[in-house]
Amino acid sequence: MARTEITHKLPEINLTEMRGWENLKSAEQAIVRRETDELLRSIAMVGNGRLAIGKHLQEISNVLTPRRLFEKYLRLEGLRMFNISRVTAFRFIKLYQVSQTYMPAPALRVALMRPNQMLDADLIKATPPPKSSDPEIIDKYLESVSKPPRGKVQIGMSDERVRKGECIYFLRVQLKKIAPHRRAAAAKEIAGYLLTLAGHASSITVHPLAIPDEFQLKKRGPKGPRYTD
Repeated sequence: MARTEITHKLPEINLTEMRGWENLKSAEQAIVRRETDELLRSIAMVGNGRLAIGKHLQEISNVLTPRRLFEKYLRLEGLRMFNISRVTAFRFIKLYQVSQTYMPAPALRVALMRPNQMLDADLIKATPPPKSSDPEIIDKYLESVSKPPRGKVQIGMSDERVRKGECIYFLRVQLKKIAPHRRAAAAKEIAGYLLTLAGHASSITVHPLAIPDEFQLKKRGPKGPRYTD
């Protein structure tokens, strides 16, 4: 059965550690205690909601994406008001996919209590979460996968398919600026450079490939190129 809900053990918050707490009146302290309890329950509900949203979007995407209708679906009048972009939709889907595979329940509980936490399946697979149920240990782990060290490239930090599309778009635009009779030679030279950048030092034969439909450009919007679903 798909996991769309996690039973949360709500963290204990010692309000007396907050400087100035003792200056509050007893009635004010009671309000803060009560609302803090409700706040934590609400955050837990939001976390479970994110899992459910990811599951629903994945099921819908499974049907519509092969027919290149998923992005059109997200722009329908009733859904457009929620401002769910294609990128946002796939973030929800990734979160759901991770919850079904790589994340043990203790780590997932903490992740879902963090409203802005995003989980990348490839990165988590490469950097497995701790088996500990200690929230502090899990929190440090989530910080480490949320903020990769500068200058280091980590697996899964970006959507590979989107990055390929961006590369193809950029190269398409730049090649058009080269004289037609020089484009084939320029493309061959660029391919060699790309292999070097990718760390492929040995000789390799490269053949022309048809550009997949998903990388075919639509009308360019104010935020840059948009690709088909």
